[in-house]
Amino acid sequence: MRTATTLGKTHDGKWELIANPDVPLQEQSKNFRALFVSRSHDKFAFVQIQESDGHLRHVHLNTPAAAAAVAKRKVEERDKNKKFVDKAGKTAQEVSDERFSRARRQLDDASKPKVRPADSTAKTEAAKPKETAPPANTEADKSLINPKTGLRIDGPTLAQYVAAGYPADKYPPKGYDARDTEYAPTTPPV
Repeated sequence: MRTATTLGKTHDGKWELIANPDVPLQEQSKNFRALFVSRSHDKFAFVQIQESDGHLRHVHLNTPAAAAAVAKRKVEERDKNKKFVDKAGKTAQEVSDERFSRARRQLDDASKPKVRPADSTAKTEAAKPKETAPPANTEADKSLINPKTGLRIDGPTLAQYVAAGYPADKYPPKGYDARDTEYAPTTPPV
């Protein structure tokens, strides 16, 4: 069973035990969350809850008067920002909206591919596989060559060739034998 201990430091700097392990953990957590949300207490400036599993949570608190002053200042700053007008005559909200829109456009532009019309053919040509067969340098590569034709048997199927953007009438590519299945043959035909 998990337990907890809650300690508090007063505004005068003295530590006090708020709740010992006899108080149920759920009750201590509920009280701590209430303090965390309010951010103020008339007696305590700092409260921490230490659970038996080693979990430690703490919160710094203001006096109710100080908390009210902070809330008032936030309201005043918000109202001041609403009244703010920049050199171009835009309010703070309009400036914020404009910055958000600009950032959104930049993100959208970054996600689009950057291909200029003049470069589009060069990029698609570079993306196509080479039409010449690579040389057979290893024994494993030599086993993929048809001894009758001298062509490689591990080339693309017609469907793969057309899907890569090549015309069907130029199939099979140079250096490769035609394949009629998607499965690579394990041995060359005899």
